[in-house]
Amino acid sequence: MNQQTSILNIAKYLGRFVHEVKANNAISLQDINKVAENVIVPVFREIFDCPNLVNLNLEQGNMPGVDLGDKTRRIAFQITSTASNDKIKHTLEKFTKFNLNEQYEVLYVYIITEKQGSYADGDYNKLLDNRIHFDKNRHILDYTDVMKRIDAITDYEKIKRVEALLEAQFRDRVEQPATQPATTSQPSLQKQLAQGKTAQVIEQLLDLTASDSDLNAQIILQSARFASYERQLNSGTASSETLGIELNRINQALISIIDKLPPHLAAAAKGNAAGAPPQQIIQHADKIYNINKIDNANFS
Repeated sequence: MNQQTSILNIAKYLGRFVHEVKANNAISLQDINKVAENVIVPVFREIFDCPNLVNLNLEQGNMPGVDLGDKTRRIAFQITSTASNDKIKHTLEKFTKFNLNEQYEVLYVYIITEKQGSYADGDYNKLLDNRIHFDKNRHILDYTDVMKRIDAITDYEKIKRVEALLEAQFRDRVEQPATQPATTSQPSLQKQLAQGKTAQVIEQLLDLTASDSDLNAQIILQSARFASYERQLNSGTASSETLGIELNRINQALISIIDKLPPHLAAAAKGNAAGAPPQQIIQHADKIYNINKIDNANFS
């Protein structure tokens, strides 16, 4: 059960990561893409068993073709928020032009937002001059593929290390005092939003909807959206008007979700308000992060 809880937490943090990249790119803050490279390095060291993986851009400026590499394992990664087929081809062309096959035998393209629905790979290996093999199904990745890899890990210590790495970057919790348990009835949640307690409401809804993967995915997206809002607020990278509009949209999305709580979750909310903890069912993250479900989430 502890392992599944850790996997669920990893899924939540990766979901926040994806949304923050999308949100920052939408307002032309491209620095998040560079930050992403450094966030990903220690995580990929664990997931792909690449202990010597480094950010090549820190060693050589703007490294052409690839961003991360482990020269011992001979594995390289291109990290990008652009999911287009043209981006994949451009990466492979650069890999060939600079003879990177002399240092790396495996190349992954990791999309820090989301992959396209499909890729036409008719000339991928021609672009590589058949120097290495590139399979669109194995070597083009996004966070859903990372979650599948994590879900397959049997070493719980490794999973805990990944969880701790992501938690350090993306955990935005407002802890409730132990002597004052949160009240999670629907009216109370709505009242807390009106009082400006968005973070507390998100945390309560994450716990409350743990047994409903669709609603939980929607809350995770709003949680990522709120984390991005807070970072922009703290860094002063967006105007007060823009931030006010964004916070209002987040709160409206949360109100809509609260209103849609099914009867059994609404009953659990009332029970929790009286002191009874809601029943939680931990589900595998690859099911929670079904891409179709996320695309259809309530995201105003």
